[in-house]
Amino acid sequence: MKRSGSVLWVLQNNMITLQEKVHKKIATCLKKAEKHYGMEFIYPRVAFSNLGVMGGLCEPRITRDLIEFNIHMLSENPNIFISETVPHEIAHSVAFAIDNYCGVHGKLWKEVMVLFNAKPNKYHNYSIDTCFKKAKKKERLACSKCLQTFTLAFCKGHRFAISKDINYKNGNWWHKKCNSTLED
Repeated sequence: MKRSGSVLWVLQNNMITLQEKVHKKIATCLKKAEKHYGMEFIYPRVAFSNLGVMGGLCEPRITRDLIEFNIHMLSENPNIFISETVPHEIAHSVAFAIDNYCGVHGKLWKEVMVLFNAKPNKYHNYSIDTCFKKAKKKERLACSKCLQTFTLAFCKGHRFAISKDINYKNGNWWHKKCNSTLED
């Protein structure tokens, strides 16, 4: 029987290997972009953290050269994460470097995604059950127009919804279908 310490070592070693694969994918994407666009791109700072329901985060207008990846989604979906989420975030960085007025998921971003042989999808399809189950606090809100209820969860400082029918903007949660705010 293996000791629990050796199991932890295997898990940590596996995560290091996955992070190395992410860095290799970033380098591959950047080389493709440099060859295609004839310009040099800065290799970003990379962080692996808990991002709630987001697979990754790249906001070049705000954080300039930082890309964050959701460590839980990487460990639970390694192959698809590396083939789709990593290029998705790198495409934001490349598109912004080419044209800092480009749309977040606009024409240029889609062009870069195709160059990276990745599907230009805005959203991932990973299960968020793990993060939702780990949430310490949950709250129910209702749409002020249609009264449909939604559950929000709080996990390590991140507040997120289990439904893609709502989003957070201007300090409020909104029901997309009704374009109305959610209330307690």
